[in-house]
Amino acid sequence: SSYSGKILIHLKSKPDKGYEPGDSCLLKIQELTDKYRLNDRVIVFAGKKVIKRFAGRFHLNFGLITSREDSDDIRDLADWAQMNDIHMMLFLTMSSLAADPAGKVRALSLRGISAGVYTVKTREDYIRLKDLGVRYAIADDILR
Repeated sequence: SSYSGKILIHLKSKPDKGYEPGDSCLLKIQELTDKYRLNDRVIVFAGKKVIKRFAGRFHLNFGLITSREDSDDIRDLADWAQMNDIHMMLFLTMSSLAADPAGKVRALSLRGISAGVYTVKTREDYIRLKDLGVRYAIADDILR
């Protein structure tokens, strides 16, 4: 394959609505990444509560997503990720970068963690975030 980017898999969890990722889901992802030799490119990400259940039990790269906006919360989550051998990626909300975006991205970078952002709506925001050092962006539509 000529595609060389990352493949991001977002595990959604809504236990109250009856769907929550389980071991069988992760086993299938692991089986497919092994089969197609994508281990270095696939990153499975979710909130801390979900990732906590799977980290260390599967040979998959895990990332985190958070809606927390406070710098201390983001640093604490980054430290937790490092201690738990989580793949070095943390997705933040657009609104979390309204205050001190450069500081937050730098704080992650100093810990070896790549910043991602969701949900990017405009090409201008994408360019601004890229200039700040944000490595990953989730968008609803292709940003033209």
